[in-house]
Amino acid sequence: MTTSLTRVTVSADGRNAELLLPSDEPVSALLPCLVEVLRFSGATGVGRVALNRLGGPALPDGASLREANVEDGAWLLLTATEDALPEPVVYDVADVVEEELPALQRAGSPQARDLLASLFGGLSLIAAFGLFAAWTPQAVPVAALVIAALCWVASAVIPWRAGLVSRVLSLVPLVVCAWSLIIGTWTMDVRIWIAAGAVLLTQLAREASRRSARSAVAILAVALFTGAAWMLALQLTPRLGDAAAVAGSVSVVLLGLVPRWALGLAGLNSLDDRRARSAEVTRLSVTTSLAAAHRILQSSFVWIGASVALASVLLDDGGPSPAWHISLLAAWALVLLLRLRHFPLVVQRVVLGAAAGVVVVSLFAALAAVLRNPVWTAVGAGVFLLAALALLGSVAIRLPEHIQARQRMLADRAEALIALSMIPILIGGFDVYASLVTTFQK
Repeated sequence: MTTSLTRVTVSADGRNAELLLPSDEPVSALLPCLVEVLRFSGATGVGRVALNRLGGPALPDGASLREANVEDGAWLLLTATEDALPEPVVYDVADVVEEELPALQRAGSPQARDLLASLFGGLSLIAAFGLFAAWTPQAVPVAALVIAALCWVASAVIPWRAGLVSRVLSLVPLVVCAWSLIIGTWTMDVRIWIAAGAVLLTQLAREASRRSARSAVAILAVALFTGAAWMLALQLTPRLGDAAAVAGSVSVVLLGLVPRWALGLAGLNSLDDRRARSAEVTRLSVTTSLAAAHRILQSSFVWIGASVALASVLLDDGGPSPAWHISLLAAWALVLLLRLRHFPLVVQRVVLGAAAGVVVVSLFAALAAVLRNPVWTAVGAGVFLLAALALLGSVAIRLPEHIQARQRMLADRAEALIALSMIPILIGGFDVYASLVTTFQK
């Protein structure tokens, strides 16, 4: 077990010593060693020696350096007990308490005021919508649209760095739209369009608040591309399940293209080109472009993950035959899970992991329905249990670097093969192979 050490400078009788002292040992246990090292002449006994902060009171004998908040580089003074400075006398407790409170914990600080005002302002808007909906239920769509539009405009106009107001206002439309979807009487198609529009406008408002036009264009492009895939698939085939198969496969393919788009649209490629031409590139421009690229990825994954999850749920509605149906779900789940490891941020992994979880649940539900055996639902529960154990075990178990490198190579190859296999699976789902066999037999 390693011992935590604190680097301090100890002075006594004109001598200085740079020492590494145990951080968790009581001060009384350190005093004999310090007296011996510094050859302190004023020591008539260990109990008569004190260790002081420079210009401050003595450290408690029973406390450790860590408990006494002695940091690295501190300067301590070894003195006789009668020469140690006494504890300072407090004449006004209220003044001392006010000085000791951190600024962020004071109710009167600007940060706390902004937080409370933004939080309660957003909750007040939501409460106003709820009361208005209870008063006139038929006016719910208009009220939701008005409140959401005001919040979107305000969130876009107020700079992101101006405080928490813009961030809170950007979340209010999502809550209002979700509430209106719950109490409304719209069809499922209308609900999906309302939810998609609310998410898209919220993302665009947040990027406008950050004054990042490139990120807004990239997010809009991904959302439109995903929506176009669904619209085109619904136009090509009358069956919802077949359209879901096409749109879900296109979304999985889009997942591999988005990182390159994000780097280009965020400006990192142009910065690299400028540096190659020996032009000046500031560190601020690089960090700004990198943050924009990660925001593009996060927002794009929301659309792609939602598209794949929705497709996995709708695949059973007049979709491919059971064999192709199950094969396609398995391919989607494996590609999502294997692609998950490429992205560093927690939010990105959470979004893709949630989408993969929905696909896996749909896969085992399809297996249980096709094989007419509910044991497959238990198998699915077992798979999730094993996944939980593996994830929790990975925190404590670290494989050697060469094994991790080998695993990454195998995962890359498996991901490429599975992604390519989606094409023949999708073709088989439309009974093309069966039609070819019938044609050749004739």
